[in-house]
Amino acid sequence: MIRITEILDFIEGNTNSAFFYTPNIYENPTSYFLKIPKVVLEAANKESIERILREADILSKKDNLVGMALIPYEIGYYFQPANVYSHFPLENINSKLRLLFYDKKNIEIINSNMINFSDSERFLTNENKTRNYILNTGKQEYVKSVEKIKNYIANGDCYQVNYTTKLKFHLEHKDLTGFFLKGIFNQSSKYSAFINLDDNFILSFSPELFFETDFKIVQSKPMKGTLKRAPNKLDDDLLVQRLRNDEKNISENVMIVDLLRNDIGKISKINSVNVPKLFEIEKYETLFQMTSTVQGKLKDTHLSNIIKNLFPCGSITGAPKIKTMEIISQLEKEPRGIYTGVIGLITNKKTTFNIAIRTLTVDKGSGKSEFGLGSGIVWDSDTKDEYKEVLLKGKFITEPKKYFELLESILFEDGVYFLLNLHLQRLQYSSDYFLFKFDKKKIVSTLIKLSKSLLSNKKYKVRLSLSKWGNVNVGFEEIFSNNKKVKILLVKRKNIAEKQFYNFKTTYRTWDIDYKTAKANGYYDIVFYNDEEQLLESAVGNVLFTVNNKIFTPPLELNILNGCYRQQIISKRKVLEQTMTISDIESAGEIIICNSVRKEIIVDEIYDSNSNLIYLK
Repeated sequence: MIRITEILDFIEGNTNSAFFYTPNIYENPTSYFLKIPKVVLEAANKESIERILREADILSKKDNLVGMALIPYEIGYYFQPANVYSHFPLENINSKLRLLFYDKKNIEIINSNMINFSDSERFLTNENKTRNYILNTGKQEYVKSVEKIKNYIANGDCYQVNYTTKLKFHLEHKDLTGFFLKGIFNQSSKYSAFINLDDNFILSFSPELFFETDFKIVQSKPMKGTLKRAPNKLDDDLLVQRLRNDEKNISENVMIVDLLRNDIGKISKINSVNVPKLFEIEKYETLFQMTSTVQGKLKDTHLSNIIKNLFPCGSITGAPKIKTMEIISQLEKEPRGIYTGVIGLITNKKTTFNIAIRTLTVDKGSGKSEFGLGSGIVWDSDTKDEYKEVLLKGKFITEPKKYFELLESILFEDGVYFLLNLHLQRLQYSSDYFLFKFDKKKIVSTLIKLSKSLLSNKKYKVRLSLSKWGNVNVGFEEIFSNNKKVKILLVKRKNIAEKQFYNFKTTYRTWDIDYKTAKANGYYDIVFYNDEEQLLESAVGNVLFTVNNKIFTPPLELNILNGCYRQQIISKRKVLEQTMTISDIESAGEIIICNSVRKEIIVDEIYDSNSNLIYLK
């Protein structure tokens, strides 16, 4: 195995090196570590671009070379008819088309499962070092530009325009590794890349395929249609259906599919263009994306011909493409650069170009950084909502998600793990939701190995944690009987934006301070309630109430953890899911805290948030 930090250290220290990463949750995940190029081609005007593309046609056919392509968005103006106007003088904006080719001795092709992330936690838990954020387009200016776009649409000039801005900030060179690791932790993009150029670094976390070809068939996978994910898997499934049936998202997707059918038709054999997949839904950490696949059989297999006819992609310009490129050049304040351009990996067997969205550039000398932000503007777009969406997308930089791992606490008694199948099922369910690598065989093997060091005549709490990349860690502690009075404190649960952390067992414990404070004051546990005074769960388990010989437990709809012991007793006994409030406590005959380690703990006393006794067994 190779350590991820070893790869990233090399990239940081070596100009023209690159790392293309595919997360290990995908089928046959392959990553490319490109070290020292054999050939470096650069061009910044029409004549030199034509020349190096012809060279790339030759180099891309060689089986001992792997190529990297970096094509800034503005280069696309050279591939349009001569009368297409660009607001930016292309010769003066330092937009270079770069093609670098590496021979086999300077390439490592790595199965992503063989990358060791065990030493990455120290980078992932550090505070974000980015600072001095500023959007290059103020709100009033943004609103005016969107209104102008809507006027163009009203006049019939276009149907949609992808309008972009830039988030500017400062990022130290020494923080690049941590930033990249946080990026791939928070975004399981299939086309992530960390690239070191002579003047800047590029960190890209793109989920969108521009085109892929085996030089017989070419296919594109435009991404249009977005919906924020739900805090639980059941509601997630409902949202997928909602996105599939959403007329606005479908119409935007169809618009771009038609545009790409037209572009691919230019380079394909007659009647070979087709759409094998329409309105597929892809899942990412925070949202669902709608994609469609357009493909055709190539009539000319030269890479240069594909690039010149397809670039830039219609999903990041709008429709019709040429007119929207003119509009973009008039309205956007700065050149986009590599943002919405392409980053490509070239081999003679398969070439893959992705659209450089969610992409960051960092100037080597100054640390000045920029991150492109954009959205597709259509006739019925709400101007203020579009601006909010841009700010929301910027939180990927300004408010990165905190690092966490999935967690299971398992009882080991009488030489076996209690409810092990339920724990494994829940861990797999959580992994599927959060897009973590789940290797059941590896997890079970780790637990079996640990069990050989545990005594069968003792009880243990085994703590198992699973990282994003499938690393498994286990620890244990012996369990002793509790002889103290079980006193419970009621605590109002803090509202958090990321409600999924209520529903899954992770190391991201928002309630830890409340729990530790209560323990220090002599309480056994705390039980949470919400704004409606509905009882939820405890810090260590679920809650059961017996009323008139019936057993009740709060429903999962209240955003609580579906504990393994809770699952078992619901299936084995007549336990009803029903909302209980603080006022219902006095009518309860018995109140129990339950989890799969301690099983059932009978509560002796309950105190309200003001420490008043409100329940006595």
